[in-house]
Order: sequence, then C-alpha cells, then structure tokens
Amino acid sequence: MMSPMSKGLFHRVISQSGVNLDAWAQPAHTGVARKRSVELGEMLKCPQGKEGKFAEMMDCLRQVPAEEVTKAFYGFFTWDTDPMIPFPPVVEPDLPGAFITKHPRDEYEPHALGLPWMTGLTLDEGALKSASLINLPELRASLNENWERALPVSLYYDHHLPDRARVEDITGAIGSFYFNGRKLIKETEQNLTNLYSDAWFLAGMDEYLRIRLEGERKTPVGPTFVYLFAQRTAASFTEIFEGGKENYYGVCHAEELQFLFPIAKDLFVTAVPTPEELEVRRVITKLWVDFARTGHPTPAGSNGGKVPQWPPTDRFPLTYLRIGSLNPDREPLFAVEQGFMEERAEFWRKLKAHHPAGSMVNEVTKDEL
Repeated sequence: MMSPMSKGLFHRVISQSGVNLDAWAQPAHTGVARKRSVELGEMLKCPQGKEGKFAEMMDCLRQVPAEEVTKAFYGFFTWDTDPMIPFPPVVEPDLPGAFITKHPRDEYEPHALGLPWMTGLTLDEGALKSASLINLPELRASLNENWERALPVSLYYDHHLPDRARVEDITGAIGSFYFNGRKLIKETEQNLTNLYSDAWFLAGMDEYLRIRLEGERKTPVGPTFVYLFAQRTAASFTEIFEGGKENYYGVCHAEELQFLFPIAKDLFVTAVPTPEELEVRRVITKLWVDFARTGHPTPAGSNGGKVPQWPPTDRFPLTYLRIGSLNPDREPLFAVEQGFMEERAEFWRKLKAHHPAGSMVNEVTKDEL
C-alpha cells in the first residue's frame, strides 16, 4: 500500500492479523539489519562483511545452497524461537528499484490511501506464542527464570539496549499492567495470551489506524472496515503451535483461515465443525468476496438481513464487526460493536516500546510516578 513500485496494482486491500507497523513487520531499527547480515555471513563461512566488504559477502552467500541459508535462520534465536522474524524489511535509499523508501510511521499519504481497506484481528492472536509457553513445562520455567531477558527479545523492544534503564522501565510496566507484578502462573495464562496479542498485533494496528484516520493530509482516505474474529473452532492452530489438543487457548492467530480456505481437512482431519462454524464460514466468505467486488463487505441487498450492515469506521473509538461468538446461545453470531480493546491499545500507544531507541520517554511509567 505504500511502496511506489506497487502503485496501481491493487483496487482493494485486506490486511488479516497484521499491518506494516506490527513490531515484527516494521522496518528494522538502526543497525539491526547490518549486524544480522554480518552474523549470517559468518554462520555460512562468508565473513567478508565483518570488514565492511559487503559486495564480496553477497557474492559468497549467493553460492550457498538455499537449504543452508534457511537452516541458518535458527541461529538467530536468542530465547526460545525469538526473535521470530530475524530479517524484517529495511528502508532503502530513494533510488530506482527501491521497494520501501520511507518508514510507514513517516508515510502519511501513501499512494493507496484512497483504496477501500479491511483489517482486523482474532480474539486471541497471542495464543500463537503463549500456547507453547503455557503447555510445555520447560518453556514455562524458562520464561519465568529469564523474564527480564526473554520479554525484550520476544516482544521486540531489545533495540533500546544499551539503555538498560529504558528496557527495565518497559518490562516493569508490562509486568504491572498484565500480571500485577507476578509472572506466568495458572491465574495469569490468559494475561500472557493478551500480552502477545497486543505486542505483536494490536499495537501496530492501532498505530496505523490512527495515522490513517487522524492524520492531516490532502488525499481523501478510503473507507476503512475493521473486524474482530471471535469464533471458537472445533480444532485450533494452537495444536500446531505446541499447545496440545486437550487445552483451549482462545481464538488463535490464523484461525479465520479455516473459514476462508479448505485447510482444516488436511490439518485437523478429525475435527467436525459445529452449525455455528458452518454459518460463519458461509458469511465470512461472502463478506470477503463482496468487499473484493464492490469495496464494501455488506453492500445494499447483499445478505438478506442475516448480517448487520457493516459500517466503515472513520474515528476512534473504532466501530467494528464482531464475526463469530464464544457464546452463541447468549449473543448473536455477528454484531457491530464499538471500542476495540481500547485500554490495552492505549497502554502500548503510551509505552512506545516499538519506536526507535531514544523516542519519547515511557508515558506509562511517568503516569505511575
């Protein structure tokens, strides 16, 4: 949506469970890409980058089998499987062929700003990570024993080092807000899932939506549709993420893909969808198709009244469509609601943990003092 090279290639945009300001997706912080490229070269016996000879290092790396380059990915993990994305994109010099020439935080008028855009999250995105930490005793113990080291790496704010006081402030604020000063115990398992949901997905979506909806610009903003996918499934991706089949961790990251593509029949062969799941599958497919066709997920006369009219949102608190329900006997499967995880989003907005090192001091800490 922001690269000059993609101008004119899209007419609608759907960003499911992730935007360009998510901590793992935004361009690398200063020095990170260079440091890791040198490390990769050393891992694969192409050490020229250590002396600044990057052209020679690249020539050497091009001779390494792709399988070996892929295996080297695991060498960047410093705690568990984090950092999850060792090589995020980088902002390139504004030269011919450059894909990203501005940080998305600095791009207030991308060429696709006027296109209709749909984005949203699942209810418990963070189960992608928390399921294994909760389920596997050795990982649970490792998190608690390495709390001060693990959280900065896993939640993408270790770039603030060597300002150790700043990192400790962020870790302390997280511990207070999500765990009331405790760590991972039975009573805080959902809190851990919320933490990863917010740090990995909610914070970036909230920040980009504020740029899109509140920024001053000349270009008109296209209609913006926000959703929350909240349907419990007969089988969950947390089984793949080492959460086990016996435990339920919530509506995990990627869960809505089961309703859009025929993947469950291969991944979860024994799962039998409920009538509610079948209805959600029918509706979500129509919503996505109608949006692609018309630029509106519920154009006039499209659903016969079974799904409420999904209005675009143009301000905060966000108006969004809840798709699915954990308690279909107590509430409708689909509903237009307002106020998208506001308290949790505000925490990260003030914390600025994913902003460049040296950014504004942690407002959460200031408020507490």
